[in-house]
Amino acid sequence: MKDIFSIDVVSSMYPAMSIDKKGYCYRMSAILTEAVVPEALKSAVIALAPFYPVLYSNFKKTFNSYYHIPATDFDVVKEHEPFITLPDLYNTKKPAFRVYFEGKRLSIDVFHGNGDGDSSITYFKNLIEAYSSFKNNGAYKKENNMSESDIYDDKYIKYYEKNRSAQLIGAKKAMHIKLPDSENKKYERFSCISFSTDSLKTKLRDKGLSINDYMITALYFAIIRADISGDKKHHVAISVPINLRPFFEEKSQRNFSYFVNVSANPDTDIDFYSVALKFREQVQNAAQKEYLHNGISQAVKTARNPVVASAPNFIKDPVIRFICNYISFQGITTTLSNVGYQKSNDILDKEVERFEVYLGASRRGIVNAAAMGFKDRVSLCLSVASKSEAVEKEIINIFKKDGITCEYTKKEFNT
Repeated sequence: MKDIFSIDVVSSMYPAMSIDKKGYCYRMSAILTEAVVPEALKSAVIALAPFYPVLYSNFKKTFNSYYHIPATDFDVVKEHEPFITLPDLYNTKKPAFRVYFEGKRLSIDVFHGNGDGDSSITYFKNLIEAYSSFKNNGAYKKENNMSESDIYDDKYIKYYEKNRSAQLIGAKKAMHIKLPDSENKKYERFSCISFSTDSLKTKLRDKGLSINDYMITALYFAIIRADISGDKKHHVAISVPINLRPFFEEKSQRNFSYFVNVSANPDTDIDFYSVALKFREQVQNAAQKEYLHNGISQAVKTARNPVVASAPNFIKDPVIRFICNYISFQGITTTLSNVGYQKSNDILDKEVERFEVYLGASRRGIVNAAAMGFKDRVSLCLSVASKSEAVEKEIINIFKKDGITCEYTKKEFNT
C-alpha cells in the first residue's frame, strides 16, 4: 500500500467544491432481510481496508495540489443515519466515508473524490458479503483480484491524447426547477420509487428504448409539470453519467466516469416516447469512443495547463467553484445517476431486499435523482430540498399510466 498518492484528474475539483458538510458526497443503501448486527459490520469494515486503499484514504492539502493519505482509524460505523454528510477530509486518521445502520437499513456515505458509483457499489456489495461472513461464520477471507495499476492508476491520464483540442467549459443556461417551500434551508428528503422491470422491459423493447431512457424521460416530464417557476424559455437539461470502464475494458478504484447532458424544450418536446427516443439518441451519440476521448483529453489538458497546475489552492479553488457554480451548473437542471443493474449471488440474494442510491448537494438543484437495479426491481431515488412531493407524484402518475405498480417510501431530515 502506498504511503501517499496523487488525486486523479476527475477528482481534483471535488476538494475545492467541498466547503460544507453537504458537498459532493453520495449515499448507497441496502435494505437487508434482517436487522444489522453492529459488531459483524465493524469487523467487515476493518477486514476490507487492505483491498480498497483509495476508498480508505483521507486527504493532504499542499500549496497547489491534493493527495490521498491512507487512513489508519477505521472506526466509521455509526447507528442512525443523518442526511448525507461529508466526513472530515483533512487532519484526520479516518477515511473519507462513513457507514450507518438503522434496523434493516445499511448505508455508506462516500466522498466523490474517493470514487465514483461503480467503484463504490463494488465495495458496498463486498462489504455486505464480508458482513454476512462475520455474522454467520465469525470470519472472512478475501483474495485481491485487482492489480496495483487497477487500484492506483489514473485511467484518464492513460487515455489522454495530447493532440486533441480542449474546449472551454460552458453551457447554455437551463431551466432551474422551483418547488413550494424550496426556500426552507433546513429540510431534505430521500424518496424512493421502486418498481418491477418485467412488464416494462417488454414494452420498451418494442419501442427501441431502455429502462434508463424511460426514467430520464419520466424525470423530465415530472420536472416541467411540478415546476412553479413558470420558466419555459429555457430547455431542461439532465446530467447523465457514463461509466467508462466497459468502453475501455478497464478496472479501476478511481473515478472513471464521464457526464453528458441530455436536453429537451418544454414548449415543443411534449410527447413522452418521442422525447425518450430523443434522449436515447443524445446518450448514444455521446457514448462514442471518439466523443469520450475528446472529453478525457479536455479534462487532462485543463488540469495540466501550467497556469492551472502551478496556481496556489487559495486562488485555484475559488476559481473552480465559480466555474462549476456559475458556468457549468447553470447548464444543468438536474442529474440522474444510474449506477446500473447489480447482479445477485447467493449471499446478496439472502441478505439484501433492495439497493438504493442518493446524491447529496440537492440544495443547488432542489431535486437530484439516482437509480439502481437489483433482482427484478429498480429503485429510482430522489434527494429533494422541498417539502413538496410534486415531482415524486408526477413520476408515479407516469408509471401508473403505463400500468407500472410502484412502491413509494420516503425518509425526511431536518438539517
